[in-house]
Amino acid sequence: MARELCLCNRCKGRIAQTTETRRDHMRRYGRMETPIVDAVLPPQLAEQDLPDPQDASLPSPPPIYDFNDSYYDIQYDYDPAVDDSVVAGAPEAVDDDDALSLASEEMSAHSDAGADDWDWAEEYEVGLEDRDDGGEEQEEEEEGGIVLEAGRDYVDRENIFPVVGEGDTGDGFGGFADGGDDGDEEDMDEAPPAFDEPDAFRNAYIRIFANHAFQNATHVQTKGMVDALVAAFATGPLQDELATFARTLPTIERRLGLCLENDIIYFILCPNDSCWKRYDPSVLTDPEFDVWCSRCQTRLYNTKRLASGKEKRVPLKIMPFYAPDRIIQWMLLRPGKYEECQSWRRAELGDGDIEAPPISFEDWQRTFDPDAPMHDMHDGWRWRNIEAYIEREWNPETKKVEDVRVRGKPIRFVALPCGLMLTLSIDWFQPMTGRTHSSGALWLTVNNLPRAIRFLPGQGTFLVLMIPGPHEPSKECLNECTQPVTKRLLALYRGKYMRVHNHDEKEVVNATPNVVAADGPARLKMGGFVSTNSEEHMCTVCKQPFSALVHPHCFNRDVASGMLRDEGRQLRYKFLAAASRNREYIDEIATRKGVRASTLDEIPGWRPTLGCPPELMHMLYLRLMNVIHKDIILGSGML
Repeated sequence: MARELCLCNRCKGRIAQTTETRRDHMRRYGRMETPIVDAVLPPQLAEQDLPDPQDASLPSPPPIYDFNDSYYDIQYDYDPAVDDSVVAGAPEAVDDDDALSLASEEMSAHSDAGADDWDWAEEYEVGLEDRDDGGEEQEEEEEGGIVLEAGRDYVDRENIFPVVGEGDTGDGFGGFADGGDDGDEEDMDEAPPAFDEPDAFRNAYIRIFANHAFQNATHVQTKGMVDALVAAFATGPLQDELATFARTLPTIERRLGLCLENDIIYFILCPNDSCWKRYDPSVLTDPEFDVWCSRCQTRLYNTKRLASGKEKRVPLKIMPFYAPDRIIQWMLLRPGKYEECQSWRRAELGDGDIEAPPISFEDWQRTFDPDAPMHDMHDGWRWRNIEAYIEREWNPETKKVEDVRVRGKPIRFVALPCGLMLTLSIDWFQPMTGRTHSSGALWLTVNNLPRAIRFLPGQGTFLVLMIPGPHEPSKECLNECTQPVTKRLLALYRGKYMRVHNHDEKEVVNATPNVVAADGPARLKMGGFVSTNSEEHMCTVCKQPFSALVHPHCFNRDVASGMLRDEGRQLRYKFLAAASRNREYIDEIATRKGVRASTLDEIPGWRPTLGCPPELMHMLYLRLMNVIHKDIILGSGML
């Protein structure tokens, strides 16, 4: 592919790049302001009268791209290091994996040395252009693999997906950034304030709320009902207690313990479309918090002066978040929900055994009749395959991701007393008419519930996160949004005590996501994969290239079975991308391996390929059936 000199603020006319790379650099870094006179310029620039770079009146040229600058630290918290064995006598021809490590080591070394005049592209591309793309990936240990910085440990997942920023506690729950217990249960143990009032008042509150919630009574009608009840109580024995009677609907909801406003966390996001750094809402009341984003120096909020003379900080971009553990707690307080979550169990498959081991795909094939219809996901092998009581760790010796069992023998997750499997769904929509504005929503579904009620809003499907617009976020920005969700899901995987309706004691509740149900672009973003338009990484399951779609062998099962991707290697490079703050290295992993870091990779047992299957609704029902009906049947005159 032809290369020309790139005139962005990073390359500064010194480096020849492909057309696609030049366009990407112009978008990310902008065009350079002051040309470098000693660079070899293309003819169209050499013919122009260029200003003297020594002229003091000219603005200073932009600094060279600094890989350690915090602006480019989109998600990560520390620099990668590389084995010294690669530096000494590294061959020019390296394999694909060593090319990644060699490139990272070279770029990190020169950026640390501050060598502004070093032409990093010349040395960087030696290991990429001369790499051996033929043959299968080597499974031996790679000498050029990234290892951890001294004093760091991949087991500490907080360092890989850190929550950073001044005044940012991470999840908006009083500083419990690990997603653990934050005192929510103590609040639920307390009886609602209405139980300290007369029984007649409490009965009136319930009727007023039910009339509004289930009979669609307006606020005006609700106020009329409140006034009528106040007039009735004024003539009875409770007239002396009327001073404490609630007069508005929000007050009634708080008295009954039904106000969820305190459960919704409004995170502040940086409005810069390439940043989206997340801040805890407490920063709005912190007088020492700066108005500018610590990463990209973008304004975070405006100051509004109220009629009382006080000043109020109004954030420019917010993200509402409802914690999954709070959602499940509220669900289990409803009558019969705990029992409905157990209705899927089948005694003949060992679902009543709390120590039943996980089943493999081969065991599932021997158990189920291949000709029998499958009615629900409970019939699939993955439902009983996920293991409980494991922790996901990085092994620095083998440089692999491992799920380490923390208890004696393996136990399937759904064998736990209340092991809930969750579906995460994400999509973007147009909330406004007459303008383009794309907002997103992330919601979860409790798959243990019967299918008839599983997808009913408020019954088994609950909104967790609203993603602001006006554009869809990048993968790194989406990680900023989903990080609070992942931390709460990680805490649920390990188990939390929750109150259950009609149970005297609290029950241990575990939950973990087993599938992401979303359209093509959304599932790839959530799973941490590149676009399906990629030539080498069209499919997340096999290694068939994009151009093979026009050949019959692409759909040959025997051929595809020999080209399956190694999910362990995918996770490995996802962890390496998560650990790196080097943007070039992260992008190189995406180009060579087709993966990016995803916050879901933190969850033990999560398998990104199996967990993010292709979505059939858009692919088959909305597109393929439309083509068959309109173009093939009607267009050809068959009907």
